[in-house]
Amino acid sequence: MWKLSKNFAQAVIATRELKLRYLWIDSLCIIQDLPSDWNKEAATMHKVYTTQEGNLILVPQDDVESGLWFGDVEGSAWNTRGWTMQERSLSTRSLHFCKNKFYFECRSCRLSEEGEPLPSLPQFELWPRHQDSSLVLQSAPASTNSSQKQLYDRWTGTVVRYCRRYLTKDFDKLLAIKSVAAEMSPRINDTYLAFAGMWKKNLHFDLLWRALRDLSKPEKYRAPSWSWASLDGPLNWANDVLNLHRNHPALERLSFDI
Repeated sequence: MWKLSKNFAQAVIATRELKLRYLWIDSLCIIQDLPSDWNKEAATMHKVYTTQEGNLILVPQDDVESGLWFGDVEGSAWNTRGWTMQERSLSTRSLHFCKNKFYFECRSCRLSEEGEPLPSLPQFELWPRHQDSSLVLQSAPASTNSSQKQLYDRWTGTVVRYCRRYLTKDFDKLLAIKSVAAEMSPRINDTYLAFAGMWKKNLHFDLLWRALRDLSKPEKYRAPSWSWASLDGPLNWANDVLNLHRNHPALERLSFDI
C-alpha cells in the first residue's frame, strides 16, 4: 500500500475501518489509455454505483472550507465536474471528506459528523430506489404513462444540470452521463439513443432544448447537430412548447425516422 498515492492509501484505510472487503478506484480499475476498456466499463458503471455499500468522496483540499453543507459539498470543485454527477446521483450512500469535517448523504438524510441540522432547501437530486420515493423506478412492464413522463422529465432535468458542469476531455460528454441512462433504461419502455443522448419515443420533446447563452463547439465531431451533446455550455428545455403540446391533445406527432 505504501506505493499508492496518499489519497488512495487513505481510501484503503477508510475501507478497512468500515469493515468492507473491496474498494473500487476508477483510475486503477479502468485502463486509462485504452478506449475499449473505458467503453466497456462505462457501460456497467451504474452497477458499481447502485450496488456498492458506499462512495468515498475526497473534496479537493484547495477548496474554501465554509463549515456548512452548501459550501463544503454543493459548492465544492468536485461537485462541478461532469463525471461526478452520475457518481453522486446513483450511489447508494456517500461520505464526503472535506478539509475539516465530513458529511454523510443517502436517500433519506444528510448529516455532518457534528450532527447539526442541515437546511431542507432544494438540493442535489439522487435517483430514487425505494417505495418511499416520490418517483419509484419500476420495471418497464409496470411503468405507467405518468411514471414514464416523470422519468423523461427527470432525464431532461439531469441533462440541464449536467451541462453546467465541466469535463477535462470534451469527448466524454455522452460517456459521463451514460450510467444515468443505463439505470433508467430497464425501467422505461423506450430505446436510448446513445449517440445523441436522447430517448427514441420522447425525441420530439428531447429536440426542444435551447441554449441559455452562446455555446461552444468541440473541435471534433461528438454528436449530431440536433443533439444537446453536440455543443458545450448551459441550456434548458422550451417548457412553453412542451406545455402547449400537453395542454392540447389535438397536437399529435405523426411520424419520424432516425
